[in-house]
Amino acid sequence: MLLQVSKTMRTVMQRVIPPVIIKVKRELRPESVANAMLDMNKWCRLTTIDFSWTNIGAEGTGGLAAVLGQCASLAHLNLRWNNLGSERAGMLAAVLGQCASLAHLDLCGNGIGAEGAGSLAAVLGQCASLAHLDLGWNNIGAEGTGMLAAVVGQCASLAHLDLRWNKIGAEGTGMLSGVLGQCASLAHLDLCDNGIGTEGAGMLAAVLGECTSLAHLGLRDNGIGAEGAGRLAAVLGQCASLAQLDLGWNEIGAEGTVSLSAVLG
Repeated sequence: MLLQVSKTMRTVMQRVIPPVIIKVKRELRPESVANAMLDMNKWCRLTTIDFSWTNIGAEGTGGLAAVLGQCASLAHLNLRWNNLGSERAGMLAAVLGQCASLAHLDLCGNGIGAEGAGSLAAVLGQCASLAHLDLGWNNIGAEGTGMLAAVVGQCASLAHLDLRWNKIGAEGTGMLSGVLGQCASLAHLDLCDNGIGTEGAGMLAAVLGECTSLAHLGLRDNGIGAEGAGRLAAVLGQCASLAQLDLGWNEIGAEGTVSLSAVLG
């Protein structure tokens, strides 16, 4: 069942039939979200909460965090583009470990930074069901990537990891590469627009052969050049499951294209 709420969540929560999916439209007032969350503790059948682009604010985040642990069936949580920042990300992180069924977490575009990434990293190891993690557009940098890298290897179910537009650079790529071989279920990895350069491409190349489930690799706009393309080409033949490869906007030139063509044909 899908319920869309255009003004406040309160009237929805008072309906006779318990909702399974709650999806709200843009620009709910933070106090409305908070009030809705207070009512939501009456409902235990929620499997999906989508508050994307709703400007939930600190009050709304606090209200949501207060009841998430009671949503035993919650599998999908979407809070993308809410400008949460590091402090509010910390509020959520404090309760995520209680969400035993959580499989999909989308915090894209929230500016959580390295501090917020660290708060999440501290609890992700407890999220045994987590399969999809989207932290794109959060400016976590190399520091935040390093903290995440320390725990993603513990997320045995993780199949989709999106870290695009995070300024992770070659340093962050190196730290992430060090654990990718432990992510046996990883099928989708998006590192687009991160400035990883030739060096970062080489670090990734060194471990890609261990990622036996990898089907999608996004490296668009990373300045890897012909040399980086060559390093990737040297191992792509080992990636038997790879179905999608995004190397757009990388200035690989004719040399890089030839290197890749030799193994992609």
